[in-house]
Amino acid sequence: MFVEEILKTPPEAAPGTRHIYSNAGYTITGAVAEQATGKSWENLMKREIFGPLGMRSADFGPPGQEQPWGHTDPEKGGRPIAPGPGADNPAAIGPAGTIHCSLVDWGRFVAAHLVPAAGKKKFLKESSIETLHTPIGKDEYALGWSTPMRSWGKGRVLTHAGSNTMWYAVVWASPKRRIAVLITTNQGGQVKACDDAVGVLMKYFEERKKQ
Repeated sequence: MFVEEILKTPPEAAPGTRHIYSNAGYTITGAVAEQATGKSWENLMKREIFGPLGMRSADFGPPGQEQPWGHTDPEKGGRPIAPGPGADNPAAIGPAGTIHCSLVDWGRFVAAHLVPAAGKKKFLKESSIETLHTPIGKDEYALGWSTPMRSWGKGRVLTHAGSNTMWYAVVWASPKRRIAVLITTNQGGQVKACDDAVGVLMKYFEERKKQ
């Protein structure tokens, strides 16, 4: 029903002319995958990604009671939110971001983009990985990744950030150097803090390289 309502709305720009990030695009993609396979997008994630990469901690919705709780942005009170329906994005936009996992398992996913055979089985063909990383049109956005040029990465790097307003996560990775920095926090709105942490770790990498 949600996708049907989305598709009734004219696009903000003509297709192929602009990149406009939207959770709706991922939601539509999830619905397409379900229609094509007859399986839920959650089961497809388990079969196609979590299983091959050994991501045993990966699941859907907010982490459980035994894990740290998410917190709202300090400017909105910084309140802890108990696990439950109100502690994550609405289920209707699940394909756009209702997955949680450990940092180790998130690292397995990122590593598969840097070294395609990093999983227990080969994750994807290198040509498929290259397609996922190739910018489309004039923008620096590829299929799920921003791909700016950075000197520390010896060329084009991969980055993506996301938040459900109670958690924030960001990754920067260099395919050429095969290094990545992954930062997450259980409080929304912490873009600068996480970016500062990325900078500190990148500086650490550079100093270790010199040594």
